[in-house]
Amino acid sequence: MTDESFYDSIKGVAVLVRLQEPAVAEWTAAADAVSIETYCTDQWEHCHVVADGRRPTCIVAPTHPSVDPRLVDPTDPVYRNVPLIAIATEGAELDFWRHLAWNALTTEASHEARVDTLLTAQEEALRRRKEWDLVEDFHRRRETLSKEELVVLGAVCDGKLNKQIAGEQGVSVRTVEQRRRRVFAKMGVDSAVPLADWMATVRTLERRFVRHDQAQAATPAPKSIRRAPLGQPSQAPK
Repeated sequence: MTDESFYDSIKGVAVLVRLQEPAVAEWTAAADAVSIETYCTDQWEHCHVVADGRRPTCIVAPTHPSVDPRLVDPTDPVYRNVPLIAIATEGAELDFWRHLAWNALTTEASHEARVDTLLTAQEEALRRRKEWDLVEDFHRRRETLSKEELVVLGAVCDGKLNKQIAGEQGVSVRTVEQRRRRVFAKMGVDSAVPLADWMATVRTLERRFVRHDQAQAATPAPKSIRRAPLGQPSQAPK
């Protein structure tokens, strides 16, 4: 698993996309106040380049005239770790955008509100990054296991004893013990308890991801969002 010191060394970056003055100056000042770098762009494609890095990132974008649908697509492997701060022009839109995006502010938000939002966005991005690093590390290690070791992995995480696993698989207890040791070594754990906890955490995170995806799919998109087919690049608004 990734060393915690790695996350401590990361400095955040906020992508300001399609913001106009004075909004650029206001958000840059807020980012400077909390030592977060800013990157300004008029191209949605640039968001992808920055967000695909290892740094916890948030994206600040106006809701009008449109928002790239990838930014609110929880299945997108790049943007699911990147909180979107939507800038709504009307207060009536806030509740909707706070559900669709990670958070939303109006154009009249105070400097303090922007600072607070950037700080919590960076914390959220870091939390998401840690969670999905945990998931990806688990699957990366799991892919190194043989077919027989995968069986032992599942059985151990289900709390089964070596004798029970041996009986179910028609092998000796010694064979199960050998496979068990190899599973622990490849997964980078010392015993069954942390391995089972890790698998339970991964399953919880993946179920949360599926529920989030289903909830988003049930939410009608505003007319300002032009949705592209899943897996296809979005068309940037003209």
